[in-house]
Amino acid sequence: MFATVVVKQNGVVKTGMQTDFDGKYQFDSLAVGTYEVEVSYVGYPNKTISGVILFPNRNLTLNIELNESVEISGCCCITIYDPLLIDVWNTTQGVIFNAKDIWKTPHKN
Repeated sequence: MFATVVVKQNGVVKTGMQTDFDGKYQFDSLAVGTYEVEVSYVGYPNKTISGVILFPNRNLTLNIELNESVEISGCCCITIYDPLLIDVWNTTQGVIFNAKDIWKTPHKN
């Protein structure tokens, strides 16, 4: 479900869409001719079917299965970030200053 299906003709994208919850898709506005159909989904290698011919007054059904990609071993990327000084999403932090505390601060009031 939610794979991207792109239809190209002579290397030019003609139309595209995402599949539904059942992995189904349908294009209604393609002219007669020869096309390439490319399917992509995150985590899977793209699959392209060339030489798809559309004839007048005929429906064409393509059942395209994607194979799982090969896992990459021995490669790891870790990024370490310094913690934020102020966590804007945490509303439990902070101090309440009263008038005496403000008066005691070393800057000009």
